[in-house]
Amino acid sequence: MIFGVTLTGLTFISLFICIASYLIFRFKEDKELLTLARWSFYASSVFIFMQAIMLMWGILTHQFQWQYIFSYSSLDMSTYYLITSFWGGQEGTFLLWLVLGSIYGIIIIRKNESNEKYVMVFMALIQAFIAMILIKKNPFSYVWETRPHQFQLGEIPLDGNGLNPLLQDPWMIIHPPVLFIGYSSTMILFAYGMTAMITRDFKNWIKNVFPFSLFVGLSLGTGIILGGYWAYTTLGWGGYWGWDPVENSSFIPWLSSLALIHGLVIQKRKGGLQRTNVFLALLTFILVLYGSFLTRSGVLSDFSVHSFSQSEINDYLVAFMTFFFAVAAIFFIFRKPEQQSRSVSGSFLTRENFIFFGVVTLLLSSLLTFFGTSAPLLSAIFLGQAANVSIEYYNLLNTPIALLLGFFIAVSPALSWKKNNHDLRK
Repeated sequence: MIFGVTLTGLTFISLFICIASYLIFRFKEDKELLTLARWSFYASSVFIFMQAIMLMWGILTHQFQWQYIFSYSSLDMSTYYLITSFWGGQEGTFLLWLVLGSIYGIIIIRKNESNEKYVMVFMALIQAFIAMILIKKNPFSYVWETRPHQFQLGEIPLDGNGLNPLLQDPWMIIHPPVLFIGYSSTMILFAYGMTAMITRDFKNWIKNVFPFSLFVGLSLGTGIILGGYWAYTTLGWGGYWGWDPVENSSFIPWLSSLALIHGLVIQKRKGGLQRTNVFLALLTFILVLYGSFLTRSGVLSDFSVHSFSQSEINDYLVAFMTFFFAVAAIFFIFRKPEQQSRSVSGSFLTRENFIFFGVVTLLLSSLLTFFGTSAPLLSAIFLGQAANVSIEYYNLLNTPIALLLGFFIAVSPALSWKKNNHDLRK
């Protein structure tokens, strides 16, 4: 549908105007520029919401001439499952990401804080990249454009392919949205982390980012648990897809978000881990982009039951991930000398020390899981043939880590801040 594709283009243009206005406002603080930047973002949000409404309308009214609706819905599906087909494929999940990103951006603008001009540049930039991907792979493309070998110009299919039977489950209506709320909200951590480096404010930034870090950890964790329970009930043999590469793509950034939450607690109490916390805020979002690349590029299609097949947006996904990784790395390296390096605690048996040990343990688990999940990609690059690690790899390495985490969780509340606790028997 030309109108739907046009809305996607207008979304990108509005976000570009928003970014330019905020950047100019950074050097020339004119209230008209700030107003233009805000209303440009509001306009992009309206265009995004219109696309979401239009896609849902198309699904419910069986507009099978649209490629996305033909691919993920059918006449025999109930309304309940038709709704879930909105996020059944790549285009729908990217559009869902844009919807959530618009909500986050509006919340930040309404807060009217002094660093809005920095935070919103990165929020709008991330939104613009996603909009660009949707321009390439649009949910409103016609079937005769994407499947010319199957449909003639103007030919409307009588029925669609339908949703994967495994996805036609009540949990499909809640698990993906909750998980994507967690996935998408990591962009806020990235935006505030970059803002902290630009403004050189490595102390006060945690007041704004801490509530969002809790939100990321809670929503990602809830999404993972819902997905695990869904798999447990769907498979029928009393198990779940443990250590599946696609499942790990959300598990890894969740671990880093938990590490960030605890690192921010230490910084609030002791002033330490300034560099570490900024690094973790940036890393959590980069890990989400990397996970999106792994699951959407088709790299894991032979090793995961959840992975998408080969896609024509691979170059866009690589550019998306590479750009933000490069920007984050450059800023972090140049700002590193300006960030204070302060020891967590001078004493060993203190709460901050044991929380710090927990942070390190979480990151160790994240790192080991990262390498295991990346095995197909790494082996293809360095050995010429893609290969996966066995489940035993994860169980063997993470079992002692889980025991350590249990120990730190049990002991930390019994310790005091700052001073040693020599008598732990209580």
